[in-house]
Order: sequence, then C-alpha cells, then structure tokens
Amino acid sequence: MPEGWKRVRLQDACDKKICYGIVQAGPHIPGGVPYIKCSDLNDLSSVDRLGRTSNLIHEKYIRTSVVSGDLVLSLRGNIGDVAIVPDALNGANLTRGTALLSFGDDVDNLYAYYAIESDEVKNKMSVKSQGSTFKEISIKSLRLIKILLPPLAEQKKIAEILSTWDDAIQTTEKLIECSRLQKKALMQHFFGLSTTPSSKLSGTIFVKLGTIANISTGKSNRADCNPNGLYMFFDRSEDLMFSDDYLYDSEVVIVPGEGQDFSPKYFCGKFGLHQRTYAVMPSSDVIFGKYLYYYILKFKNYFLSKAVGSTVKSLRLPMFKNMPIMLPSLDEQKAIAEVLNDADREIELYEQKLEALKLEKKALMQQLLTGKRRVIVDESVSEGDPSDSYKVKDEEAAQAQLTLSLD
Repeated sequence: MPEGWKRVRLQDACDKKICYGIVQAGPHIPGGVPYIKCSDLNDLSSVDRLGRTSNLIHEKYIRTSVVSGDLVLSLRGNIGDVAIVPDALNGANLTRGTALLSFGDDVDNLYAYYAIESDEVKNKMSVKSQGSTFKEISIKSLRLIKILLPPLAEQKKIAEILSTWDDAIQTTEKLIECSRLQKKALMQHFFGLSTTPSSKLSGTIFVKLGTIANISTGKSNRADCNPNGLYMFFDRSEDLMFSDDYLYDSEVVIVPGEGQDFSPKYFCGKFGLHQRTYAVMPSSDVIFGKYLYYYILKFKNYFLSKAVGSTVKSLRLPMFKNMPIMLPSLDEQKAIAEVLNDADREIELYEQKLEALKLEKKALMQQLLTGKRRVIVDESVSEGDPSDSYKVKDEEAAQAQLTLSLD
C-alpha cells in the first residue's frame, strides 16, 4: 500500500447509502422530473432527451435524487459505466438499473470517477456480477467494492492530470467529426447533393458502369479461388470492413454481392473473392479506380434501395452494371480522388492520434491510481490551492502541461 493511501469500500467512501433508483418510472410526464437510465450515461449533456416521471413517484424515491457532482453507475448492461451528474440535472432521479454514489468531503468526485473507470475496479464488478443471459451487479456487492484513496490533495491532482488527457481525447474526437463532415461536404460538392446518381448535372456525361468496367464474381469457396493460400481471401462483408484500404499492386473496387451488407472498399493487391462478392475492374483509359471507389461510396443508399429479396437482401449484377456513373475527364477524376484521399488521410491521422491518447491515458491511470507513480505535495507550500504545490519531473506529465512533482 502506498504511504498515506488507504483501501476503502465504496459505501464507506460515500456520505449517503448507495441505492438504486425508481423501480417503475411510469409513463412519460411532460414537464415532470427527469430520470437517468443506464443507456443515458454515455451522454448526460442533453436534459431534453431524458424520460420524465411524476413528482409523486420522484418523492417516493427521494433517496436517489441527484446533486450535481454525484456519480451515477450502471448496475446492468454495461456494468460499471459511470458518469458525473452535470449542473443541468441537479434534482433529477434514477431508474432501477442505476445507482447513486454521493461521496464525502474527503473524496474528490472526479478522482472517484477515474478510480471506478480503472481496469481493477471494472474487473471486480464483472466478477461480482450475476445472471446467465442478463448480467447485473447487486447493490450489496457494489457497496463492498473497494477503491484506493490517496490523501485529498493527491486525489485532486491525479484527477487533474487524467482530465487533461480526457480534454485532449474529446478535442481529437471533435476534430475527427469535423473532418468527416468536411469530407461529406466535399463529396456533395463533387457528386451533387442527391442520394441517387441519376440526377444529371449540366454538361456532365453519364455512362453505365458495365460499359466502362469489367464486373465479375469470385469462386464458391476459398480453395477454388486461392488454391495455394497465397492471397488474401474476402468471403464476408466483415472481411471488407476490417481489412486495410490499400494493398500491393492492382486497382479494384469491391462490393459484397448476394446477401451481404454493402460496404465499398478500394484495394491495391492480389486476393481471392467469394462468389457473393463483386470485383469491379475499371478501364484505366476511361475511369480512375479511386474516383470510382469514392463515387460508389457516395451513392451507398442507391445500392441499398435496389437490393431485392425478402429474408436476405441481395444486389443483383444487372442492376449493378446499369448504375449510372458521372464521368468527367480523367484528369478531373484524378484530382477529385486526390482531394478525397487527402480528406481520408486526415481522418486516419486523427484516429491514430485518438488511439494513442487513449492508450497513454490507460497507462497513466494504471500508474497514478495504484500509487506506482506518486504526486506529492511540496512541504514548503502550506497555504493556497494544493494544485499550486506540484512541479514537473516527468515527460508524460510535461506533455499534459501541468505543474507536478512526481516521485
């Protein structure tokens, strides 16, 4: 145990008894008291989308009336999911599948949030959960879950460090969303606002896909298509969705065929295809492969609308061959593809950054929440905000632009 730290049960860290919320919230009451469900914990920013119960039911469960800063935890479904109650939900209530955690003065709420988010505590909750088809952790078991508590000043500083990483993660997520919206706007600019490729633009030539590309299917099984096992083999829509975009040395656009979800992919490579998958090999002197990839991607809904079948939807080859393709000059096609490819690359770089930030945060949580890396108070500072008493000694903390002292 790190010096000055203690391991306490969640119930002992709280100043109110941990309880679950309203068993039956009843019908939605416009203007009633909002209540928080398990599924709401991922985003508590919008009060308007929450269900509302009557004042009478709310008063019966006044024990779980929340105060801003309290923690709300999921008892079922994604067990252990936790959120901090925002100011806008002060006075709201909970449902049966959630629990209220209201901590005492010696516990920083944000630190408690990160402690519960840690792998150690999540694993403990998973072990204590019961049920065959529907897992749930009981209130009794939740109360007994233990967390590590450093002194309050240390709690605050650990929470500050980790929240810096969260801020960076949220900023990067917003950049990804903005980049995706920008790419969508670019595609609408190049290909038009319509969701179908049949709305012709003035002065634009349209041709049928089958006249500018050879479209074929693969073999019925992996052995026939790829006898020596030398090539990548695509036999399900998942193979397309989870493979790399670019491989090796040839150019094709691939879309799933019979009974598969539509998900266009652009590849450079040698591979095998299942017979339910179409390979589109464009004529290089007429259409640029990557341009065709983005064009098909833009009109995904067009393909979905043309799929036939009752139980299993399928995209028929004649329909696919008759798809109208907007055909600007080859140079213009390449320029359009280059712009959209740059947009994809920007998104990819942001996604890589996001993954790196999440991994860094996870590693930092493991170190700070277990006391393997300590933040200590400068004893020469006896007054003022405890956060003023920390200095940098560590690269990771320096990246977070905080003033820490790491032992």
